[in-house]
Amino acid sequence: MLLYGGSARRQQQAGSAALSGLPPTRAAFMAPDMSPDSGYDEDPYVLEPLPPLPDVDCVLLAQCCVERAASRRRENYYCTMGKKDPVEPGGSAAGAMPRMRRADSLSAASDSGSSSASAAGAVPQCTEGQAQRGYVGHDAALRAASELLSELFPEGVPSQGELKSGAGCIAADVRFWAVGCAQPWHAFIVDDVLYVHVSEFCGSERTFRDAVMALMELAEDVLSCCSVIVALTRADGDAATGLARAFMYSGFELVSPMLYCPSPKYILLGYDAM
Repeated sequence: MLLYGGSARRQQQAGSAALSGLPPTRAAFMAPDMSPDSGYDEDPYVLEPLPPLPDVDCVLLAQCCVERAASRRRENYYCTMGKKDPVEPGGSAAGAMPRMRRADSLSAASDSGSSSASAAGAVPQCTEGQAQRGYVGHDAALRAASELLSELFPEGVPSQGELKSGAGCIAADVRFWAVGCAQPWHAFIVDDVLYVHVSEFCGSERTFRDAVMALMELAEDVLSCCSVIVALTRADGDAATGLARAFMYSGFELVSPMLYCPSPKYILLGYDAM
């Protein structure tokens, strides 16, 4: 049984997102602000530069960084989509669908002199100093995810008949950036549910649809999440209302506060991925 409605990926292909309540459209940011001043303590979560795309007909939609708790491993992904429009002659629906790729596989594919590395998706080796910094960053990431959980759900996240809180229940910390995001969206996973704090969006209707498609691709195909919950800040006023409307046009539904008991400062919307 679906808790929140149908697949956002199917819904957004059927219509446009309503973004009338958002700030005026302005030039999209070319790169996310992940400097230490942007709130990333100890480890600024700097995304690696995108390697040359193996397909020149692809465009970049989003980047994301996943810090997995169990394996203490950080993974960087890039979401790309074909430039061809399926409604135009010569276009294909497959070419217009988003595709999430692992950063190291892109690096290997872009190296024409290393076809074997491309096939294996080899991961670059790190130095001892880089490994030590990675451990510090891992702990900082899970601590930040735990703080976000406490901010959104002061009483804890309801899961499997109990309220869960703290870093121990978090499977991964996620930072997601798409064209139109001035700052990365911060997210975390608890029991196969992806919780995303959508801080702001300053793009057009099309870039919003692309961002949601990339987020769904990440949630379903990379993170294997069964549901996605997005949290919007009520204090943002008309901007929050516009974003809520846009997510609903993309297949999300308002989540009753009785189900999750969020902080009254936030509006929750969600959808079932499975």
